[in-house]
Amino acid sequence: MLLSNRISKALQESVEAATQITNKNFDIDLTANGEDETAQLQSALNSMAATLRNNLAEITAKTE
Repeated sequence: MLLSNRISKALQESVEAATQITNKNFDIDLTANGEDETAQLQSALNSMAATLRNNLAEITAKTE
């Protein structure tokens, strides 16, 4: 039961992060513990949000 709770919690956090990204909130910071698939997903979401945040900052700077 402990493993399924950990996986479920990580997936819920990932869904919330993806929702935040969809709403243009790129300031997310998921804690990716371990090297399993849920940790890889959280790490990828962190990287995606950071890339989007940086790209948006670059575009904004170029249009000002």
